[in-house]
This record gives sequence, C-alpha cells and structure tokens, in this order.
Amino acid sequence: KSLQHTSPRIEPFSNDEVTEILAESKKYSQNFQIFVRLGFFTGMRTGEIIALKLKDIDFVSDIISINSTRSRFGEGTPKTAKSMRKVPILKNLRQTLCEFIDSRKFFSGYLLENQYNKPYRDSQIFQDIWSKILADLGIKYRRPYTMRHTYATFMLTNNYVTPVKLASLLGHSTPKMIYNVYVNFVNQNLQDFNRDLKLY
Repeated sequence: KSLQHTSPRIEPFSNDEVTEILAESKKYSQNFQIFVRLGFFTGMRTGEIIALKLKDIDFVSDIISINSTRSRFGEGTPKTAKSMRKVPILKNLRQTLCEFIDSRKFFSGYLLENQYNKPYRDSQIFQDIWSKILADLGIKYRRPYTMRHTYATFMLTNNYVTPVKLASLLGHSTPKMIYNVYVNFVNQNLQDFNRDLKLY
C-alpha cells in the first residue's frame, strides 16, 4: 500500500505579532535583532542566516546570495541545488542591515559573529531569547523557523509574488511545496477576505 503524504501544517505569525516581536527584539543584542529581521524579511532558513557572509550581501543590487548553511554538524551547501539562490533586500531591512555592518568590525567574514569573533555554530544560541520574547508578549510559541513561513504567507497574501516565484525565493526545487503548504493555508484562512467586492 502506497504511503500517503501529509503536507506540514503551518501557523505563521500575524502582522501584529511580527510588529511586536521586532519591537521587543530591540531589548537584546544587535546580532539577535539582525537574525530576526533576516528571518522575517527574507524567508531565509535559520541555518542560512547563521552562515551568511559579508561577501554574500550586495547593496549595489540589493541582493543577498545564499550559498551555505550551518548546523551543529558543521557548514555546508544548502540541502538542494535550488536552495543556492538570491533573495532581494527589502527597503525595510536595508537600512537596519547597512547600519549594523557600518557599526561593526568583522573578523571571520560572517555577518553574525560571537564574542570570540567566530561564526555561531547554529541558531540554537538565540533560542532562549526567542522563547522569552514570545512568553513576555503572550504569543503562542512557534519555533524560529516560523519566520520563514510568515514571510512566505505574507508574500502570497499580498500578491507580491506568484507561487512559482516564491518557490524560487525560498529555494524549493518545484512550486509543489508552495501549493501544498502556503497556498492551501491562504485559501483556508479567509477571515480577512474582502466580502464587499463587486465582481459584476
């Protein structure tokens, strides 16, 4: 009997929750602030954020090139060929990112360096802060990876990109994942649907 595949259920943050998390993050280190902003404004995986190098950030073209990822097992290339990709630097991220880079001295070439001027092993270093922020704000706990889900659903809900383009931005090899997970989520959550539309 063939196995049945069940698409993962996502629970992205709302617009108000994102605003609250970003504001609360300012109480903590600049590294954490940048980690959260990259998650919400680029859809990068947490391991890709930790592995991001200065040379991968192009402010002339406003593009971030994603070429690697980090985990407790070390650094390597992203999980698929399509995961090596380019994502746009949105205006509401650009200024914060520029100011962060201009204010820091970098020793290892990574955007986020620890107190020993080395890259973080993985994103677990930020877990305690992340958990505390959600608890302090009274927001239901979701893991940091949910920033990626939030970016994806907002891009679709606001019609900023097509599902095919979103697949490219997220590093999926085909749009199938986008339709199975994100499009289904948007279609099933109609609370904000404008019912005053006049079609004919």
